[in-house]
Amino acid sequence: MCMNYFLFFVFLLFVSHHKVASQNQSLEESVLTKQDKLFDVEKILRVVSSDDSTWTEHCERKIPKVRTIFKAGRKYCYKATYVDKDKDTLSHSFVFLKTTGERWEDQPESQDLVYYEFPNYQTDSMRLVNHYINKKLQLWTRERGEGVVENAEWVWMHPIRVNQYKFTEVAPFPEIQRPIQKGKKWVNSINVIDGWGDWNGLTVKCRYCILGQTSFELEGSKVACWVIKSTSKCSAGKSKLITLFNEDFGFVKMEYQNYEKESLVFELIGVESY
Repeated sequence: MCMNYFLFFVFLLFVSHHKVASQNQSLEESVLTKQDKLFDVEKILRVVSSDDSTWTEHCERKIPKVRTIFKAGRKYCYKATYVDKDKDTLSHSFVFLKTTGERWEDQPESQDLVYYEFPNYQTDSMRLVNHYINKKLQLWTRERGEGVVENAEWVWMHPIRVNQYKFTEVAPFPEIQRPIQKGKKWVNSINVIDGWGDWNGLTVKCRYCILGQTSFELEGSKVACWVIKSTSKCSAGKSKLITLFNEDFGFVKMEYQNYEKESLVFELIGVESY
């Protein structure tokens, strides 16, 4: 009888230990998931010095995560107007941006996944497939996934850079640095990887300045915006971008002029849930 009680006691200890271990594992997974939602991670090189030597080491910096503009389940509708240097309209189309609230697998430590959708891409491709700017680069698609950043220090997005809008790869990317204030300036650069035709391997140097505030009409109401002026320079030429940024809806207007003196304007005309 004593032996039976002993075996039963051992069994209870085993079950209890297994349950605690499972709870600890679940708690650990929950904490990791929570941290992923709370922080973006910036990988940086830090210079370290001692009395007789100096070296660099890799380290990480956590930036509080924000998901207001790019929170899950939003669909942004942009009107896109592309005009050549003679003011003739090349295309007048729509672009949808759909948010997921999930990490982008290409850079999960800092970027969230969004999808750009192009309902007019077939018609546009027939009209503009032989357009002279970077003619050998053909990136025609109905949908494309891209990465965006939204945290306590920075809002940034991969531009709408396929179909007829491909030149935005060598223009300033839409971005704004926090805290936001009039007169703030910063610089950034883009290293173009292979796969971009005439632009392969280019380094694009960009300059940004916050000019002040204005308003933008969205769905019958005026929303407050910051105006950011930016320029880029590379061996292909110089491009310009003026953006209007709203804290709730992001980049509500993006007005480009590329190095061929063409203009491209994206204007937000509606936001809905899906």
